[in-house]
Amino acid sequence: MLVFQMRDSRWAMPAKVFPLVRVNKIIVHCSATPDDESWTVERIRDVHVNEKHWADIGYHWVVDREGVVWEGRPETMIGAHCKGYNHESIGVCWMGGLRGADITPAQVKAMTELLTWLHRRFPDALLYGHRDLAKTECPMLEVREMWGCVLKDGLRSKV
Repeated sequence: MLVFQMRDSRWAMPAKVFPLVRVNKIIVHCSATPDDESWTVERIRDVHVNEKHWADIGYHWVVDREGVVWEGRPETMIGAHCKGYNHESIGVCWMGGLRGADITPAQVKAMTELLTWLHRRFPDALLYGHRDLAKTECPMLEVREMWGCVLKDGLRSKV
């Protein structure tokens, strides 16, 4: 069963962010943060807002090391997680990944449940890793090999 932590009520709703009208991609990321550092969704948001100067946290959902799913940017708004595809996608991210595919069993379970839940809501969306759509190593594992069975046609060829 998914454990959700809703968006921090102290975070202002992002201004000047367009509504997300359609979802045909679900894009998986890792935060590439060290496991031995105390990273939180608030810290990721702080980096996105204060260092990258984005309107809000870029991801719609973040899965922490314990498997708790945190709400980031509201799903009704275009994210900031995969240039060129933000207008048609939901961005999900797991904490960690700096040393490769160091995803915890709790994260695997939560990510599987989250992707299944998202697929029920967006049945035509295809599954991608960030690196399937951009020149990056993120998320440092093959998303389709790990979760391709969760989404319809998840193993379909790239873009």
